[in-house]
Order: sequence, then structure tokens, then C-alpha cells
Amino acid sequence: MFSVLPLSLFAFKLVKMVHLYRTRVGANLSQTLAAGIAGLSRSHTIGSAIVAGFRAARPAVLPHAEACAPSCAGRGSGRSKRGSHSDAGSMGSRPSR
Repeated sequence: MFSVLPLSLFAFKLVKMVHLYRTRVGANLSQTLAAGIAGLSRSHTIGSAIVAGFRAARPAVLPHAEACAPSCAGRGSGRSKRGSHSDAGSMGSRPSR
């Protein structure tokens, strides 16, 4: 009796996915099923990585920060002034006519 709600939500999600993939994406049934399996495998991979991170003895450290720390001293962040956020609004804008 308690499993009726989760099963009905799963069925709704499955029907919605098939409908949207068939109508909006234009995929056939086999492509739709392949997309569903790919989504499930992605969720499993992310979940496994999260569990492995919780079980790790030491916190995760970015490889770049660990490898670059001694040799990058005094270089700053490596970002140029040109790519900063302050002038991001002008990048890619069309010239006025």
C-alpha cells in the first residue's frame, strides 16, 4: 500500500519522458529508451562518486591546486584582465547602427 505513490510517480515520470522525447526531440522509441538508460547510468555514477567522497579519509583537493602550489607562487590567479567579469557586458555585443 505504501509503494503506490512512488510507483505512480515513477510511471508518470516515465510516460512524461517518453512523450517529451517523442514529440519535442523527435527521437524514436529506441533512442528514447537509450536516453533513459544513459540518464540512469549517469545518476549511478554521480551517486557512486558522492559515496566514495564521503568514505574518503581526506577531503577532496583540486589536482591543479595541489600540483601548481609550489611552482605558481607569485603568478596570481592566471586570469587576464581582459576576461574579467567587469567588462563581460561588452563582450559579444553588436555595434550600434
